[in-house]
Amino acid sequence: MKCLMKLDISISGDEGEPRPFTLLREGVLVPCLSAMLDEVWPDWRDKDSVSISISVVGEADIRDLNRDYRNCDSATDVLSLPCWEEEGVSCPPDWPDVSLGDVIICSSVVEKNALDHGVTLDSEMALMVVHSVLHLVGYDHDEEERRLEMWDIQERFRDRILANLASTFPEEQEG
Repeated sequence: MKCLMKLDISISGDEGEPRPFTLLREGVLVPCLSAMLDEVWPDWRDKDSVSISISVVGEADIRDLNRDYRNCDSATDVLSLPCWEEEGVSCPPDWPDVSLGDVIICSSVVEKNALDHGVTLDSEMALMVVHSVLHLVGYDHDEEERRLEMWDIQERFRDRILANLASTFPEEQEG
């Protein structure tokens, strides 16, 4: 096992906003997503670097992407676009530096979902990030057993992200 490993997360927002949400900061996400990768894809530690791109877009953009990639002509909350996939299954290559893919989030749909579910925007946003990254490493919820496993992981790591957010940026917590 290599001593040095690195998870690179690049984050961008609609119209170039570099930090659309406090939760979407490397200092909040990297420790929690690294721990999640330790659990779900331990081979990531053998890499020199693993990268993930997170973008926040508007409803028109996510609708276009959803139509182009999934043949669904509607806005959605999050899309996972893995770089490495064979027959619908994520398969990152055995290279020292690997880009897992893109997480594309529509903040207005996530906000609507948060209201519908009675949770904070930060909670729903954290859930979308974790859910999407799990898809990038091959998790799916197409069968009940797989859904239960994925939901367990994403809820635990959503909670870790929220705890890390609260300790890192206590002044910016939702009221």
